[in-house]
Amino acid sequence: FRSAYKHLNTSGVVFVPYGRLRELGGLIYSLGVGFGDAGFEAGQEATRGFLERSNALVFLADGGRTRAVTSMGRTGVSGLTDLLVPILIGAFIIVNTMMGSVYERHREIGVYSSVGLAPVHISALFVAESFVYAVLGAIIGYLIGQVSSKFIVAMGIAGVELNYSSAATVLSTVLVMAVVLLSSIYPSRMASAK
Repeated sequence: FRSAYKHLNTSGVVFVPYGRLRELGGLIYSLGVGFGDAGFEAGQEATRGFLERSNALVFLADGGRTRAVTSMGRTGVSGLTDLLVPILIGAFIIVNTMMGSVYERHREIGVYSSVGLAPVHISALFVAESFVYAVLGAIIGYLIGQVSSKFIVAMGIAGVELNYSSAATVLSTVLVMAVVLLSSIYPSRMASAK
C-alpha cells in the first residue's frame, strides 16, 4: 500500500525507462503520461483499465498543466446496494426502540397533553431525542472506526491507509443520521396521537 503523498526533493528523483527499473528491482510509485494532441480526456480513458488493476498515481498532461489521476476516485458509491439490507435492519431496530420509548412514557405524554402541550410539540420531543441518538451514534461510530483501523495498522493485520476527511466518511455519517431521523417519524406521530 502507498503512504500519504509527499513532495520529493528534485535531487532525489530519477526518471528511468520501465525496463531498466525492473532490472534494478525498483517499484512504480507514479507514472507520467502524455497523449499529445489527444488531450486529457483521451488520457483518462486510456489509463482507466490500468488504474482498475493498480494503485499507482498517474500524472496526465492537460495543456500546460499536469493532473494527478488515481484509482481512488473510482471507488465512489458502488457498494451502496450491498448496504440496503443492513440499513433497513437498523431502521427497524430504531423504530422498535422509539416505539418502546413511546409506550413506556405514555403517562408522561398524557401529562404533557393535559398541561397544554400541542401534539406537534410532543412529536418534536421524540424527534429531538432521535436527533441526539443520531449525533452521538455518528460520533461514537466514527471514533470506533478510527481506533479499530489504527489498531489494525499497528498490529500489521492489513495495509489500511487512514483518510480522516474522506467524502465516503461524511456520506456514510449523513446516511446513518438520516436513517435514524426518518425512523423516528412514525413513533413521534404515534406519541403525538396519544
